[in-house]
Amino acid sequence: MAEPDIQTQMLLRQMEESKQQFAELNKLDVRSVPENIFVHHFLPFFSGEVKENRQELLSNWLTIAGKAVNPVNIVDTSGKVVAQVPAIQNNEALDPSARQSEVGIGYVLKESNALSNISRVAGNNLLTSHLGNKLGAMTSHLEESNKAHEQKWNDLLKHYGKKPLNYKESDKVNSDEGDIFGFE
Repeated sequence: MAEPDIQTQMLLRQMEESKQQFAELNKLDVRSVPENIFVHHFLPFFSGEVKENRQELLSNWLTIAGKAVNPVNIVDTSGKVVAQVPAIQNNEALDPSARQSEVGIGYVLKESNALSNISRVAGNNLLTSHLGNKLGAMTSHLEESNKAHEQKWNDLLKHYGKKPLNYKESDKVNSDEGDIFGFE
């Protein structure tokens, strides 16, 4: 594969720097919870050990997180971030910027309306097809995104010695793998 030209290299470098800057901004906007409160109140809830007061715990967690799509940092007594609780809701599931074609929804609405004057079925088929393609493009990465989101939760649960999501007794956990957050 050929080496990208200098302009492409500069553009790629600027894009990577922008991504890093946005990532730093996101870190500043993340709320925190003391580790002892997380471990005693919320970890049993998230690991599935608590069966009662689930709605109250969820409500309390949302008060801390602010929104279901917000992650929360876990901090020790000195204020150092030791882990991060992923968002309850996968906030990377939909990509509204995904484009399946250059044809806009307004154009398709006009065309399907005009076609409906000739054949209602044909007009509906055109609109259904376009909307289906748009939804498919917006959700094309959904499975990959959900797996990555689940892995964040499994890493957190492993950090605290809990079973991963969708754990089955037949699953083997290798304790030699170390901790994802760098702690032993």
